[in-house]
Amino acid sequence: MDFFALARYHDDGSLDTSFHGDGKVLTGFPESGGGRIAAMAIDDADRIVVGGVVGGKFAVARYTEDGNLDTSFRGDGTVVTDFRSTEDEHIHALCIDHRNRIIVTGCADDYIALARYHQDGALDSSFDRDGKVLTNFRSTEQERAHSVVLDGWGRIIVGGPASTTSGRFALARYTENGSLDASFHGDGKVLTGFASFKTEILEALAVDRRGRIVAAGWGQNYLVAARRYERKFALARYTEDGNLDSSFHGDGKVITDFRSAAEEEIAALAIDDAGRIVVGGVADHKFALARYIEDGNLDTSFHGDGKVITNFRSTDYELITGLALDDLGRIVVAGTAERQIALARYIEDGSLDASFHGDGKVLTNFRSTDYEKAHAIAIDHHGRIVVAGYARRSD
Repeated sequence: MDFFALARYHDDGSLDTSFHGDGKVLTGFPESGGGRIAAMAIDDADRIVVGGVVGGKFAVARYTEDGNLDTSFRGDGTVVTDFRSTEDEHIHALCIDHRNRIIVTGCADDYIALARYHQDGALDSSFDRDGKVLTNFRSTEQERAHSVVLDGWGRIIVGGPASTTSGRFALARYTENGSLDASFHGDGKVLTGFASFKTEILEALAVDRRGRIVAAGWGQNYLVAARRYERKFALARYTEDGNLDSSFHGDGKVITDFRSAAEEEIAALAIDDAGRIVVGGVADHKFALARYIEDGNLDTSFHGDGKVITNFRSTDYELITGLALDDLGRIVVAGTAERQIALARYIEDGSLDASFHGDGKVLTNFRSTDYEKAHAIAIDHHGRIVVAGYARRSD
């Protein structure tokens, strides 16, 4: 069975024992066959809000600062939302707005699905009348959202893949009341393809200081002669009205090749105070980072060529699934290595930060579980690092 899994760390990478006694929390849902966290945010009171799936439905939970479920949130700290679709419903992304309302997005019945909750966990009826929104791109067969962000006007931007005969980056923007924003590309929706790829998957979004939307993920082709898939980092930037930004690498799109023998994918994205775009994911089965300057070119001040690969020297697949920037501009990433939750921290030039656990890397074992994976990372108002994901136990 899968459990919601959280861990909190001090700035030096050590587990914070004020968090649930040992720095780690497991939350089980035995009546639903378990659950997984896919997204997390921290509110103004340092409460940890997570979203994922329990029993094939949207699941949100909130924890107090000490790591206990917050009983002021729907009585037991959890809420499950049913879109009443015929398919599984999953939360993939979450954010908190200026009024501390919780916005989650993912998929239901092959459509992009959103929901908004009040602080107490009740669905917000001012959001499309029942707190829930489904969006259909119509020309596609399957749509889902992997990321959600708010712009400077409080508009909600979601992004993910939309599949027809080939996948595309799909973005949609909503007004505060949950309606599609017609000022965004005419109907509130944008589909973007890359000529170099057969399929593209959007995994992460961010809005820069000028209101431009940066989308990141990966593109894929099948190499017939090699009998394998090839995947590369893919980014796009859009102006506020939803058009591709031609000042970004000439056509609004960037492809980055780590020249590894294995698939390369972006899973996480952040923009630093200098406007540089930082992405994290996997290349050659290892943690992979890249940093770009505002025009879309790789930043050569970052590790010499703009790219960094980090090896935990495990025998298993290692990948970054979450990324955050701290107040000192250091890059903190989380994912999995050696079947455990894995973290790494880098200083501004791309080097591992030796002040973080001695070598810049941390592995966390929940011991009672067989496999653990982080999906989200955030830094609270005290500079503590919070990581969320799931842990699997076979018994």
